[in-house]
Amino acid sequence: MKIIIFAGGTGKRLWPLSRKKTPKQFLKLFNNESSLENSYNLIKRKFAVEDIYVSTNTDYVQDVLEIIPDLPKDNIIIEPISKDTGPAVMYAMLKISSKFPNEPVVIRWQNSLIKNPNKFIDALEEADSVFQSNAADMVYLAVESLYPNTGTGHI
Repeated sequence: MKIIIFAGGTGKRLWPLSRKKTPKQFLKLFNNESSLENSYNLIKRKFAVEDIYVSTNTDYVQDVLEIIPDLPKDNIIIEPISKDTGPAVMYAMLKISSKFPNEPVVIRWQNSLIKNPNKFIDALEEADSVFQSNAADMVYLAVESLYPNTGTGHI
């Protein structure tokens, strides 16, 4: 299983804290960790570093490498142009599937705080076993929404 952490945002949604030069993925928001660090550290508890990828834009590659120094440089997916969530996911999936055909992939947003990390890791492992047994082609893990909100930029 490969895991892609999306960290290409340009500082628009958490303004005024977040700015183009310091977007939310690099702000220390979670127990003195940036949301990118928090996502990465949670996932590497159970998954190999070589299976974790970060999708970002060219402006933030150096920031990603500074925050996650043990991430292989080849595991950074550089979005060629900022076109929002859907195209970013498609581009990253094309990159991963060209290297690893038929490999299950987890799409992970860097800006969500997981309050029960063990349960989250268990859910990822369960999803992987569903894929490995060919029981499904897609598993969608999410927190139930409290109300509709298209302003979040995600499903």
